[in-house]
Amino acid sequence: MQAISKTLFLFLAILLILPDAHADEQIFFGGTYEQLRQEAEKQGKPYFIYFYAQPGKLDRETFGNKYVKMYVKSRYLAFKSQAFSLYSDFLTRKYEVKKLPQICIFTPQGKMVERIEGFISAKDLLDKLRTHERKQGKPADNNIAFGQAANPELSLQLRELAEIKEVYKFSIRRQTIKEKTIAVQLGVFESYDNLVKSVQELDENWHDNIMVVEVEIEKRRLFRLMLGPFYTIEHAKGYQRSLRERKGLYGLIIALDDFQPIAPEREAEYSVERFQKPKN
Repeated sequence: MQAISKTLFLFLAILLILPDAHADEQIFFGGTYEQLRQEAEKQGKPYFIYFYAQPGKLDRETFGNKYVKMYVKSRYLAFKSQAFSLYSDFLTRKYEVKKLPQICIFTPQGKMVERIEGFISAKDLLDKLRTHERKQGKPADNNIAFGQAANPELSLQLRELAEIKEVYKFSIRRQTIKEKTIAVQLGVFESYDNLVKSVQELDENWHDNIMVVEVEIEKRRLFRLMLGPFYTIEHAKGYQRSLRERKGLYGLIIALDDFQPIAPEREAEYSVERFQKPKN
């Protein structure tokens, strides 16, 4: 009987440490970190953040384990943060994550109670999570926690002194310049505030082809505001004419090859006719 008990114990132990390829429970929260925090307080559940660079041994052997999945699904909320996106960078700085992979465990109110660096087995992770399952407590100071990830003095000034002027939604992507493409330049700005206001006005008038070229002249930072790219001089001139007639905007046609105005003698290089010439 004793031999059977030992065999059964060993069998269960092996099951615990092995990943289960058939267990398909999704344990990681699908929303944002802020939504996870709200849900943790609402449900009164502790949570943890798994910081990682690339999926690896932790994913396969630990989070892939059936018993880890079953336990986390019932007792915890879990969040994955892959370095190094902007948002992940905020979280890694906020919680001073120096090494990857890393698991940070929190109370339902957001107090960190343990930091686990590097690989941890399924069995050891379960032991850690059980240890902290019923702990409660708030962070010492939310403003200090934020300040560690940003600027404590400026954060305090923003909280106490700042007057909100405008809130903008930004979407910025680098633009690859292709050969023989064109833009219509609407203005050159030294003031970043004026640039933002102009971009806002264009965006609100349904322009989705806004380009900003940052330049420096004698240590002065300037911004060229353009619409484009266009692939023929005919298209660019039509757009230029429409802006003038409908909006009173006088744009300058610019070659994106060298960011110089296109002189009349160069227009043939950008004409639609170049696409219609037969290839030898």
